Amino acid sequence: MPLAVESERTGPFTPARWSPRACTWGSEAVNYGTSTRYSPGQVLRMAEAFFGPAGLGLEVVAQRADSVELGGQKGRVSVRVQSSGGATEAFLATEGLDYQVRQFMVEIYEEAHRH
Repeated sequence: MPLAVESERTGPFTPARWSPRACTWGSEAVNYGTSTRYSPGQVLRMAEAFFGPAGLGLEVVAQRADSVELGGQKGRVSVRVQSSGGATEAFLATEGLDYQVRQFMVEIYEEAHRH
């Protein structure tokens, strides 16, 4: 399965596509990126459902047109999206929820490619 994932443990993810304002956490944040056929809005809604109160139980702490940040006792997750050549690039940062973030990335990739 050609799931494209980028990860680093050295601090905030800062390629040209990533806005530093989306995640300003310390060096413990782990950063990921993938693409999907879902629209940016769909990805953000799916992230809120997956990580939010009805899912993993995190609370929405910040929300913008292109991103959502959730946090709680279990950890923190930031999801930022942008359209790119007919696909949506999703950039995720987390503290403490690496496994769940990877699960979410597989879900948005596989669900979008089933159709």
